[in-house]
Amino acid sequence: DNPRALIAAPDRYEPRLTAVYADFARHYGITIIPARVRKPKDKASVEGAVKIVEMRILAAARDRIFGSLDQLNAWLAEAVAALNAAPFQKRVGSRQALLAQERPHLAPLPAQRFEVPTYLTRKVARDYHVDVHRQYYSVPHAAVGQTVEVRLTTAHVEVLQRDVRIALHRRAAPTQRFVTDPAHMPAHHQAFRDPKLHRRAAAIGPNTLALIEALFAQRRHPEQAIRSAQGVLALARDHGPAALETA
Repeated sequence: DNPRALIAAPDRYEPRLTAVYADFARHYGITIIPARVRKPKDKASVEGAVKIVEMRILAAARDRIFGSLDQLNAWLAEAVAALNAAPFQKRVGSRQALLAQERPHLAPLPAQRFEVPTYLTRKVARDYHVDVHRQYYSVPHAAVGQTVEVRLTTAHVEVLQRDVRIALHRRAAPTQRFVTDPAHMPAHHQAFRDPKLHRRAAAIGPNTLALIEALFAQRRHPEQAIRSAQGVLALARDHGPAALETA
């Protein structure tokens, strides 16, 4: 049926899945082959199974009254088990017997259940970071000015460019604004990272360190960032490290 939630672009030869559905298929190691639009015979066995369920289970349920959802689910479980155990009409065996034959050849489920990700489209800023809900994650500096796709889960931020991962970060804490991988910096930024400034910033906290990293990232010439960084760190002397870290 090619629902839009699953199939982004129906096509007889090159159908395109939605990003989430493609992730789902990769996670469970399965292959998705959509039927052609308005061609139910492409999935005749599926249509046949739906018809059998409608005739043998749903039709029988119409004459019953269930006192709760639990009762309905218990009855459905018994009805499905009976249907699977019933012998085929035109060949030997049953659905249950076929499953028993195939079970040794099935791959095990992944250790983790599939988590539905959120996708965002972002343009990489001049400081080689992308904005994710007002938190900023670095990408390789060569991607500045380009459009990328950000894949969010509860644990990670993954940045993709033409379906290739270019950056992976752990999700930042709610109070953290910048997450910067030094490997993403241009060579002249890496070479000019002031060890003393960065040590002082790290001693205050991750937010302060991220701000100092961002100052260096935003300046075309890192020398320009030194005075700004010194001014930021001076605030710790005037107002206390905790106030600077939580500002």
